[in-house]
Order: sequence, then C-alpha cells, then structure tokens
Amino acid sequence: MLSRPTPPKTTSMRCFPLLALLIVAATTPAQDFVARSITVPATQKRGVSYTFDASWQNADRVVSAPAHEAGIYLSNDATITWRDVLLRTTNHPGLPPLASHRLVTNVTMPSGALLGTRYLAIAVDHLGKISETNEDNNIQKQAVQVVPGPNDLPDLVVSSLTASPTVVYRSSTIDVTTTVQNIGIGDSASSYTGIYLSDDSVISSTDTLLTTQVTLPLATMAVDTLRNQISVGSASTRLGTHYLGAYADQGAAITESNETNNTRATRIDVQGLPDLRVDTLSLDRNSQIAGGVVRAHYIISNRGDITAPESTVDIMLGPSTLDPRALVLDRKQIPALAPNATYTWTATVQIPYHRAPTQPSYIWVVADATRQILELSETNNRLYRVMLVTEYTGTQLQLEFVADGSSSAISVTRVETVLSASAGGRVTMALKSKPLAGHWVLTSWSQTATFTYDVMTEFSLGLLNSPTFPMWFARLDAVTGLAFPRFVMPNVTLSSSLRVYGRTFALQPDFSGVSGTAGFITFDLKP
Repeated sequence: MLSRPTPPKTTSMRCFPLLALLIVAATTPAQDFVARSITVPATQKRGVSYTFDASWQNADRVVSAPAHEAGIYLSNDATITWRDVLLRTTNHPGLPPLASHRLVTNVTMPSGALLGTRYLAIAVDHLGKISETNEDNNIQKQAVQVVPGPNDLPDLVVSSLTASPTVVYRSSTIDVTTTVQNIGIGDSASSYTGIYLSDDSVISSTDTLLTTQVTLPLATMAVDTLRNQISVGSASTRLGTHYLGAYADQGAAITESNETNNTRATRIDVQGLPDLRVDTLSLDRNSQIAGGVVRAHYIISNRGDITAPESTVDIMLGPSTLDPRALVLDRKQIPALAPNATYTWTATVQIPYHRAPTQPSYIWVVADATRQILELSETNNRLYRVMLVTEYTGTQLQLEFVADGSSSAISVTRVETVLSASAGGRVTMALKSKPLAGHWVLTSWSQTATFTYDVMTEFSLGLLNSPTFPMWFARLDAVTGLAFPRFVMPNVTLSSSLRVYGRTFALQPDFSGVSGTAGFITFDLKP
C-alpha cells in the first residue's frame, strides 16, 4: 500500500473483553501482497508506449487474498508515494495462499515527463483497501532514463558569436567563432549555420550571405562551436557600421519549438583604404645594349576609398617574380592621390653594364615600393615588361652594384647602396670590361668622389680580400670580363652616418701598369 495519511478507526478495541479480543485476533485476515518484480526498458522516450512487466504474490500460507487493484506510477525519485503520477490502474482477481500473479501491459511514458533519471513502479492494492499483515512490501520500482520523444522538438540558438577584429577594411578577413546550442527537448539533426553581413542588428535571410557551415547533430543542451575566417565583402560594401550575424538552421530545414530565436549579431566597423595600382607601363624599346638607357612611361592610380598619401614609385630590374631586393633603376616620390586620381610619369633608366644576354631582363614599375601604405589590395602594385639585353663590349671598365637576391642592404641602386651597421648586411658589386678580360682589378675606398688616398683607403686595403672585403683584388674573367667583389658589413657601432666611395683600378696581367679605371660608386653606412 502507498504511504498516505491513516484515517482514524471508528471502533475502539477497549470495549471488548479479553475473550472477544482473542476471537477477533484469531479470525483477522492474514493475506499479504508482496511485489516481486518489475521489468521495463531502461531508456524510454516521452510519448512512446513500452511493455510493462510486473509480478506479485500473496505471501500468506493460509488466507486467500481477495480481488484487488494495482497502480502503475511514475516518480521523480526513488520514494514512491500516492503523490506521484498515476499512469494507470489494473484490476486483478483474488489470489490463493502463496499464489503469484503476473501483469504484462503497455504503458506510455507521458509527453510531459521530466527528462533524466525517473522511476516506474508497481503498487499492489495501491489505495490500501485490503488489510495485510505487512503494508510495506507492496511496491517494486525500476529506474529509467527518460529521453526526448518523437513529438519533442529541438530549439537551435546562437548562444555566442565573436568577431576579431571588429574594425576592418573591405579587403580584410575576420575570424568568426559561432556557438550553436540546442536548448530544446528534442534532438536536432545536422543543419547549416549561415554568417551574414547586415546593415542592422536584425539578421534575416535577406541579408548578404558570406558563408555557411555544417552544424553537427545536437542532443538537448549540446553545443557545436564553428570557426570561420571570412572576408567582409567586395569593393561595393558600404563603409561604416555593419553587423555580422549568425543564423542557426538558416534554411529552416529543422522544425523547432521556437523559430524566432535562431540569430545573433555583433557590430563591426568597415573603414576605407587607398589602393595604389600600376595601370600601364610602356617602354620606348624592347631591346638595348647593357649600359644603354630606356624610357619607361607609367600611370599610377588610386582605386581605393580614401586619399593615398605621398608615396614612392620604383623602376626596378629583376626576375619575372619580383624580389623586393631587386636593383632599383629609378626612384620617385609621387604626390598624394585622391580616390580615382592618377599620376603619369616618364623616367629614363640605365640598363646595368654587367647584365648578360643569357639573363632575361624584366623592367618593373612598383607603386608604394617602400610599403608604407596599408592598401585594399597589395597584389596590383606592380607591372613589368620584358627587355632583351645585348652584352656590353666597351673598353671602359664599369663598376656598379648588383641586386642578385643575396643582398641584405637597406636599398641598392646601380651606383649607390645603403647599409646598416647595427644590423649588418652585404652587397655585391660587378666589374665589367670584356676587352680587359684577364686583367687584375683592385677596388678600394676613399672619402672623396675624386679618388684621394686617405684613411678609408688605408682601411680597405688593410683588409683586402678579408671576409669584409672579399674579391676586392681579383682578376676579370678571361671570357666574360666580369668580376664580383662583395662588401660584408660587420655588426659594429657607428656614432653617425658615414659615406665612402668605391673606385677600381685595372692592372695589366703582368702588373706592368694601370690599364683602366672605373667611376665611383657610393656606400652610405648608417648607424
């Protein structure tokens, strides 16, 4: 019998004599219902019917039990009382002494049952209508796991949305982290989450879809964290305040208990940038002797949103894939350019003397060559044209710098280089004179452009062909008439900038005299 308040008895046993008490005691029914077993599926879905199998016995050896009623209960805890949910009742015939009864029936787990661990129980004579010798053994229970059923719906929400950075440009990418959670009762199948760009914080399918990502199936309260790197838009994206929004189940493929809570938004600010572009490059010729000049005509434009500040344009000589350390043939500062404004210029540049005809030559124009301006696109700043070069065969010995990809100087032009004493650096030079092939060449420093033997001359000659001045005394190649002395800047401390000049003398193969000289080149050594 279930635990419940006991009504007061209406007959007082004190009115009977002792004999009457003995007679009553001898004739009081002694039946005893004992719940023996209960078997149900351990996991049950809400709203689904399951087999309920229970048995009990009249444990008395003498007295038969009368017809009786059993109750099937659902409880939130292991203590079964009459306050728990009565799922159904069943009526049963009387039981002879020691006889057993088995109940097999179907019981539906209520659609409103709480999820988690609950208890199903059989309570024999659950209303306590029949007096028994033991009223505490009428119940058997079994723990079951209640899970969402077929009529329980999921509810997908975007529980968190973060974007980094939040101040961006139209060419920027943003790292977006989205957490989708199922706060509904039912399980959710796989779905799609969309990331949108919106003019306001109300995200809908009419906003600009940037990307979609598959969201995993989600049990109740489960989450799936999605990470994307997205571009905020194209050149048509409006500048100013926008909102990035995440839309769970963007295609509405999943029926949910609430279809109005699937979005979340976060604010971003789209700012403008300039965008310098080389629109055209033309050369007045497509072939030239090494050492000859070429006229290069170019147009630079600003295709960005805001004015580009004053910037640097370089004409460079390099390979088909431009190395930032390529040789600078011309450098020009151009004025600030408003959006859609252009700048046109024609420069005369000299092809290096050492350039061999076996090397394809590419003349490049590079906008914002010093990379001082943050732009919408950094891929449209350069343009090249191919130049066919004929070998220089003049008698004059030529000395110039080489940008061969190994240079670590701050900058290199044909006749000037800038190096840092604190960072160190190296640069290669080229000596060229085919008529002087096989002659000796001696390069040294001087503090004046018109060569004067001074302390810098003495310094460089004192370290001749050392690791600092390798190949400064060498022989021109017997076939090509080339030599490549180098300067390796040691990591030293300079109190101020220092400018020195390099000059080369050619000597007869037998050292009988000077056979030629080369013009000076400039070394600017910075602290």
